Amino acid sequence: WRPSPRRGPSAPLSARAPACRPRFPSPPPPPAPHPRGAH
Repeated sequence: WRPSPRRGPSAPLSARAPACRPRFPSPPPPPAPHPRGAH
């Protein structure tokens, strides 16, 4: 059995997972205390 580029076991999952459901199901965190230097 060979994973086809179209029917790849990880290809569709990787390309669909982030688009279908975000990494964080919970709502986004509140704004940082400081406007700059958050990153």
